Amino acid sequence: MSAREQLIREISQIPDPLVTEVLNFLLFIKAKNQQDDSAASNSETQEEPSFLKFIDKINSEIIAEENTKLPTDFSKNIDHYLYGSPKE
Repeated sequence: MSAREQLIREISQIPDPLVTEVLNFLLFIKAKNQQDDSAASNSETQEEPSFLKFIDKINSEIIAEENTKLPTDFSKNIDHYLYGSPKE
């Protein structure tokens, strides 16, 4: 006996309120499965991760002249620029 046949047999033997709960659970699992499938297909079709799109958006909003005003030793002395510690 297949799982489908066994499920149908069991459902035919339970009271209606329990059938309603089983139906709700089945619909929930079905919707969750569809949601997982659509999320997987979206991640496969997406050219680049959303974080990189976010960085590109921020970078495009910054005026090029503003980048020249940034210190050239920023990565080396980030603690100095953030917290005021002595430069290296």
